[in-house]
Amino acid sequence: MSIFNKAKLDLLIEEFVSKFDDEEDQALKKLKKKTLDPLIFSLDYKKRGEDFRWEEAATYQAIRKARENRIGDLHEQLFDLLPDWERMPHGGSQPDLVCDSKKYIVELKSREDTPKASDKPVIYDSLKANLDLKQYEGYTAVFGHILNSSKKAMVSPELFTPSDAKTKSRRPANNKILRMDGRLLWSLATSKSKTPISPYENPNAIISVYGEVLDSIFRVNGGTADPDMMSTLLGLQKANFKLK
Repeated sequence: MSIFNKAKLDLLIEEFVSKFDDEEDQALKKLKKKTLDPLIFSLDYKKRGEDFRWEEAATYQAIRKARENRIGDLHEQLFDLLPDWERMPHGGSQPDLVCDSKKYIVELKSREDTPKASDKPVIYDSLKANLDLKQYEGYTAVFGHILNSSKKAMVSPELFTPSDAKTKSRRPANNKILRMDGRLLWSLATSKSKTPISPYENPNAIISVYGEVLDSIFRVNGGTADPDMMSTLLGLQKANFKLK
């Protein structure tokens, strides 16, 4: 059974893919305004010699950063395709995602280490502030990240208690403020239950999500998905969620 409506997914992916049509030109424009540290490029030159072109290295870095930002947005938009999930406008201290039927609010990142350590107490405080609002009374708040910082899978939600370097203490444990990785989040999001439950109903949901998204990426604009490449890419994703 498909997780997404195929037509809606294809529209989203078509728009997503179109953003990369002129990514090299956009990266070059940014490089003209950006300060660059020559020490970084000297290390590459030392390893590669005269074949090294600093412009290519700088452009690649700029493209990679832009892709990471866009992929972060895509993850939010994918949840927004689900019937009970809503992507909230950025800004104003609102959570990234809200699910009223399951009473969850989520601050979503593409990777566990996307936010700096100093940013995580801020995320905690924002989630707690939202829980104090009447509209989110009785909800559970989640710091969610699609990928862990290492190749492992969370087996259950954890209390989110980030350390604050300024106060040299951790934020207090709160059973309504949790941390989940992509495996748990997508299992929870695709559960048929309308109440918060332990998210194990579909532990491989994230693999299905990636399968449908990859198929759509290859399919839009008349393309086809190469079976061997699909197998390789899904294998990379499965390797990101190794259980003990």
